[in-house]
Amino acid sequence: MDLLQSSELTYIQRKMFICNQLPVYRLPFIYEIPEPVSLKEVCTALLITIQECQTLQTRYTYDAEHRMFNQVYHRLDPHQFEIPQIYLDEHPEIYLKQRKEMIDLTKEYPWRTQFAEYKQKMYLLIEFHHICIDGWGIRNFESMFMDHLAGRSRNSPDSDFGFYQRINELQTNKSSFTKEEFLRLSGQNMHVTTKKGHLERLIKQLKPEQFQHIDQISTLLKVTRNSVFQGLWESVLEQTCTGSVYGTIGNWRMSMGAFHEIGCFVQMQSRRIVRGRDILATIKQISLDNLSAFAERSMEPPTRCNMDHPVVYSYEEDMFRYFQYIPADNLNKFELYIRVFLVNGNAQIEIEYNPSQYSEEQIRFMLDLMDTTLKNCLV
Repeated sequence: MDLLQSSELTYIQRKMFICNQLPVYRLPFIYEIPEPVSLKEVCTALLITIQECQTLQTRYTYDAEHRMFNQVYHRLDPHQFEIPQIYLDEHPEIYLKQRKEMIDLTKEYPWRTQFAEYKQKMYLLIEFHHICIDGWGIRNFESMFMDHLAGRSRNSPDSDFGFYQRINELQTNKSSFTKEEFLRLSGQNMHVTTKKGHLERLIKQLKPEQFQHIDQISTLLKVTRNSVFQGLWESVLEQTCTGSVYGTIGNWRMSMGAFHEIGCFVQMQSRRIVRGRDILATIKQISLDNLSAFAERSMEPPTRCNMDHPVVYSYEEDMFRYFQYIPADNLNKFELYIRVFLVNGNAQIEIEYNPSQYSEEQIRFMLDLMDTTLKNCLV
């Protein structure tokens, strides 16, 4: 069967492509290369992995006449594939965080690689543009790469553009609410800066007893940790924001059953806060809504909307065994982005915010309120 060679960009991908001149949507990873493994072996395994994925051998264009954003398969020439080597005086994590160069989607593939030597250790640095891959896809990529590196044979499914076409068939511009209903943090412009577009990030590590409390609620209510975290944050947002609608980072994989593909399946879903509802009831309802969306995989999710949300929530778990993800973005995607991240049995909450609109004082108040809300959440 012939693979599909091109597709129109999805809504989320279009937003990423429009931001091509900005150093955002960059997903950098570090792989520490064990001593027995040679750079040539790493290079060969990486080349084979990329060659198996059409979605990583992609060129992006804009058709002004038809106002269409497209992605087209452009086969990687193995003779031109090489990984440059650099020598660092600082840890690769610091290097990647400080690197400002964008991945220019109009001139190169949506990824770039380097070998880095630091303190007599060798590292593979690989940076993906989010337009071509999501977290789940990177996990699949890691699995493919490590299998090839170890010389294990595998029947990897070819990743083509068929699922992008299916996403475009399901997408809709209709919504059941107006922009006036969007959540926004109250008391704006309190001691704010003038750094427009600049990103500030506050990170809070949950204490072990707090994480245990999350697990207790999850077990007793028979819901996921995500449902608990999201319910707690809805309570915080209800107390600190005006409006009722916020965005959640979702994924088309569940709707399409595409769990082994490599690509960008990100979607934005809208959720409306029901004010005055008991927090445990909110957590249960979030769980039911998520289960319903998964059970009706062929149905169009009713809360999806192709609109920009000022306040966005996401929940992520570290799915990588060998790759280390390095948060590197320094520009705002949203006015307020709440990200719950689980790694190595610990939970941390990151809030990215626009300092030209919100103050650090406001964000710290939200994090403190999260502590209080969790403490008072009894089951």
